[in-house]
Amino acid sequence: WSTRGKFIDDPLMAWIEPDLFRPGWFGGAFAALMALASLLFLLVLLRRQGLMARGLAVTQDAGLGFALHRFPAALLASLSYTVLMLLALTPVGVALLIGFGSDDPMRLLLALLFGLLLSSLPLAWVSVAAAFIYPPILLDGHNGLSAQHMSFRLVRGYWVLSAGLMSMTLFAYLGILGIVGILPLL
Repeated sequence: WSTRGKFIDDPLMAWIEPDLFRPGWFGGAFAALMALASLLFLLVLLRRQGLMARGLAVTQDAGLGFALHRFPAALLASLSYTVLMLLALTPVGVALLIGFGSDDPMRLLLALLFGLLLSSLPLAWVSVAAAFIYPPILLDGHNGLSAQHMSFRLVRGYWVLSAGLMSMTLFAYLGILGIVGILPLL
């Protein structure tokens, strides 16, 4: 609100001003802390769901203590997933380097488009094949890298089915979120 006076005459400029919504170090640290906490609670949820899916009793070891014990392995697996996704985006980085070497903005856009097209298939493949990392960590006791290897092994031959399962789950989630999100607007 300290910058509100700048935009009294032109309120649309509030969306263009880049410094207006830039978070500081505290905002970044808080976001990182919340991401780590959400991973921890996701591990608790996935452990309980995995035990139920295997027909085992949900015991005390399905809580926060177990998730904290497996948290370093899950963090390593998440980091390896991120590295794999960045490797799949390598053509975009190369395209940006080529495009920034030119004074012509159209060359940058064409290089970026070509890089995005080249990285689309590896990115789609890696995003599905490397995504099933948490169940081996939580249910079978794997470490982060062996869980990543297990994810690739489990998806091999079933990539289309796995991608369909992930897509349908995402569409259901977005549909429910959209319905719940629109209720206050009614």
